Amino acid sequence: NGYKPDDMPDAVAKILKDTYWTLVYQEQVMNLCSNLAGFTLKEADDIRRAMGKKKKEVLDSYRQQFISGSRDSGITEAYASELWENLVGFADYCFNKAHSCS
Repeated sequence: NGYKPDDMPDAVAKILKDTYWTLVYQEQVMNLCSNLAGFTLKEADDIRRAMGKKKKEVLDSYRQQFISGSRDSGITEAYASELWENLVGFADYCFNKAHSCS
């Protein structure tokens, strides 16, 4: 309908808007990590790489940092935790935007 979900924070919606508020690209994961949770670009890229190689232990090591950084950006801990779980689950399906048709 062209509107973000009511429970989605504006900072998250801004990153996901181009894909109708659905996580599709690895770059969106990196933006969520760096812009929302305050990760360095290297850390965000490490997460992207770990997702591509399905390295759950690496992803798990960043969980608390993501939640804490998101809280600092005004996101509730519950939402940040759920978002992180979605990011980790997304690892099986994510791909690079350069590989898309758009």
